Amino acid sequence: MDRNQAQQITAGLLLVALGLVFLGKRLDLIPGLDISRLWPVILLVIGAGKFFGPRDENHPRSGLWLMFLGSLFLAHTFRIMTLDRSWPLFIVAGGVSILLGSRTRSCAVKPSAGEQSGAPTKLEGR
Repeated sequence: MDRNQAQQITAGLLLVALGLVFLGKRLDLIPGLDISRLWPVILLVIGAGKFFGPRDENHPRSGLWLMFLGSLFLAHTFRIMTLDRSWPLFIVAGGVSILLGSRTRSCAVKPSAGEQSGAPTKLEGR
Protein backbone atom coordinates (compact mmCIF):
# COMPACT_ATOMS: atom_id res chain seq x y z
CA MET A 1 0.00 0.00 0.00
CA ASP A 2 1.49 3.32 -1.02
CA ARG A 3 1.35 6.54 0.99
CA ASN A 4 -1.41 8.12 -1.13
CA GLN A 5 -3.67 5.11 -0.70
CA ALA A 6 -3.07 5.08 3.07
CA GLN A 7 -4.01 8.77 3.28
CA GLN A 8 -7.20 8.11 1.32
CA ILE A 9 -8.15 5.26 3.64
CA THR A 10 -7.46 7.41 6.71
CA ALA A 11 -9.53 10.29 5.34
CA GLY A 12 -12.36 7.95 4.39
CA LEU A 13 -12.45 6.30 7.81
CA LEU A 14 -12.39 9.69 9.48
CA LEU A 15 -15.38 10.89 7.44
CA VAL A 16 -17.32 7.68 8.07
CA ALA A 17 -16.69 7.89 11.82
CA LEU A 18 -17.59 11.58 11.91
CA GLY A 19 -20.79 10.95 9.95
CA LEU A 20 -21.80 8.11 12.30
CA VAL A 21 -21.22 10.32 15.35
CA PHE A 22 -23.36 13.10 13.83
CA LEU A 23 -26.07 10.58 12.92
CA GLY A 24 -26.05 9.14 16.43
CA LYS A 25 -26.37 12.62 17.89
CA ARG A 26 -29.24 13.61 15.55
CA LEU A 27 -31.15 10.38 16.32
CA ASP A 28 -30.48 10.75 20.08
CA LEU A 29 -28.66 7.41 20.12
CA ILE A 30 -25.76 8.96 22.02
CA PRO A 31 -27.28 10.98 24.87
CA GLY A 32 -25.20 13.67 26.52
CA LEU A 33 -22.50 13.73 23.84
CA ASP A 34 -21.12 17.16 23.07
CA ILE A 35 -19.57 16.84 19.61
CA SER A 36 -17.77 20.17 19.88
CA ARG A 37 -15.57 18.67 22.60
CA LEU A 38 -14.36 15.83 20.37
CA TRP A 39 -12.35 17.85 17.83
CA PRO A 40 -8.97 16.62 19.21
CA VAL A 41 -9.92 13.10 18.15
CA ILE A 42 -9.34 14.26 14.56
CA LEU A 43 -5.68 14.91 15.44
CA LEU A 44 -5.45 11.49 17.09
CA VAL A 45 -6.89 9.68 14.06
CA ILE A 46 -4.67 11.51 11.56
CA GLY A 47 -1.60 10.90 13.74
CA ALA A 48 -2.43 7.21 14.13
CA GLY A 49 -2.92 6.92 10.38
CA LYS A 50 0.51 8.43 9.77
CA PHE A 51 2.16 6.37 12.51
CA PHE A 52 0.73 3.00 11.53
CA GLY A 53 0.76 3.67 7.78
CA PRO A 54 3.69 3.12 5.43
CA ARG A 55 6.87 4.67 6.80
CA ASP A 56 8.99 7.24 5.07
CA GLU A 57 12.77 6.85 5.47
CA ASN A 58 13.18 10.50 6.46
CA HIS A 59 10.31 10.51 8.98
CA PRO A 60 10.10 7.01 10.55
CA ARG A 61 7.99 8.12 13.54
CA SER A 62 5.66 10.41 11.63
CA GLY A 63 2.40 11.05 13.44
CA LEU A 64 3.61 10.90 17.04
CA TRP A 65 3.42 14.67 17.50
CA LEU A 66 -0.15 14.76 16.18
CA MET A 67 -1.17 11.98 18.56
CA PHE A 68 0.58 13.79 21.44
CA LEU A 69 -1.17 17.08 20.67
CA GLY A 70 -4.53 15.36 20.18
CA SER A 71 -4.21 13.62 23.55
CA LEU A 72 -3.17 16.84 25.26
CA PHE A 73 -6.04 18.87 23.77
CA LEU A 74 -8.53 16.08 24.53
CA ALA A 75 -7.40 16.03 28.18
CA HIS A 76 -7.77 19.82 28.28
CA THR A 77 -11.21 19.74 26.66
CA PHE A 78 -12.53 17.28 29.26
CA ARG A 79 -10.72 19.18 32.06
CA ILE A 80 -8.48 16.26 32.98
CA MET A 81 -5.35 18.39 32.60
CA THR A 82 -5.34 22.04 31.58
CA LEU A 83 -2.86 23.44 29.09
CA ASP A 84 -1.34 25.85 31.61
CA ARG A 85 -0.33 22.90 33.80
CA SER A 86 0.76 20.56 31.03
CA TRP A 87 3.52 22.62 29.40
CA PRO A 88 6.32 20.43 30.90
CA LEU A 89 5.00 17.59 28.75
CA PHE A 90 6.30 19.45 25.70
CA ILE A 91 9.80 19.27 27.17
CA VAL A 92 9.37 15.56 27.87
CA ALA A 93 8.01 14.96 24.35
CA GLY A 94 10.90 16.90 22.83
CA GLY A 95 13.40 14.76 24.75
CA VAL A 96 11.68 11.55 23.68
CA SER A 97 11.69 12.80 20.09
CA ILE A 98 15.43 13.47 20.25
CA LEU A 99 16.07 10.03 21.76
CA LEU A 100 14.00 8.28 19.09
CA GLY A 101 15.68 10.33 16.37
CA SER A 102 19.17 9.47 17.55
CA ARG A 103 18.24 5.80 17.86
CA THR A 104 16.88 5.80 14.31
CA ARG A 105 20.03 7.41 12.94
CA SER A 106 22.33 5.02 14.84
CA CYS A 107 20.45 2.04 13.42
CA ALA A 108 21.10 3.21 9.86
CA VAL A 109 23.34 1.10 7.65
CA LYS A 110 26.94 2.14 8.18
CA PRO A 111 29.39 1.96 5.27
CA SER A 112 32.27 -0.51 5.41
CA ALA A 113 35.81 0.61 6.31
CA GLY A 114 36.88 0.91 2.67
CA GLU A 115 33.91 3.08 1.79
CA GLN A 116 34.41 5.40 4.79
CA SER A 117 37.87 6.61 3.78
CA GLY A 118 36.74 7.63 0.33
CA ALA A 119 39.95 6.22 -1.14
CA PRO A 120 39.68 3.57 -3.83
CA THR A 121 40.46 0.07 -2.61
CA LYS A 122 43.42 -1.83 -3.97
CA LEU A 123 42.41 -4.55 -6.37
CA GLU A 124 44.07 -7.91 -5.97
CA GLY A 125 46.35 -9.08 -8.76
CA ARG A 126 47.56 -5.60 -9.72
